[in-house]
Amino acid sequence: NFINSGSFANGTSNIRIAQNGNVTISSNNTSNVLTISNLGSNVIGYMQANGIISAGGFVGSNLVANVGILSLSAKQGGTAYNINLLAGGAGNIDVGDTYITSVKSPINSQDVATKEYVDNISQGLLIHPPADVLTTNNLTASYLNGGTPLTVDSITENKIKVLL
Repeated sequence: NFINSGSFANGTSNIRIAQNGNVTISSNNTSNVLTISNLGSNVIGYMQANGIISAGGFVGSNLVANVGILSLSAKQGGTAYNINLLAGGAGNIDVGDTYITSVKSPINSQDVATKEYVDNISQGLLIHPPADVLTTNNLTASYLNGGTPLTVDSITENKIKVLL
C-alpha cells in the first residue's frame, strides 16, 4: 500500500513520511536518527556507507575507511582544489608513526623539505666542530699561499680549536 503521509511504528522505532515529503526515522526511542528532505539527509550517530560517498562537506571528529585506503580528493567540474588539514587543540597533525610520501620539492619558505631535497642541497658541506677560543682583535700578519703559517702566541687555556 502507498501512504501519502503518516507513520509506521512498533513502539520504540518509527518511520514518518511528512506532508512535505520529508522522511524521518527514529530508533530505540531516539528521535530523528535519520532525516531525509529536499536539502539532503542528516544522520545522528554512526553512518556506514558501502561504495563512494560524494559530499559537499564533512563536519565530524572521525572519517574512517573500514576496508581499503581512505582517499580524499577535492574536485569540482574536473578542477582540483586544495585539501586543507586544519588542526585543532594542540595544533598537531598526527600520522600515527607512518610516512608522508609523494611530496614535491619545496618552493616557498613554509613548504616541507623532503629527505632527497635536504640530501642534495647539503652535498659538499663540510661541518666543522665548534671553536674552543676566538679573538675579536685584528691579526698583524699576512698569509701568502704556501708562505709562512700564522701563529698564535697567547692562548691562556688548554684548547685545540681556534677561531680567527
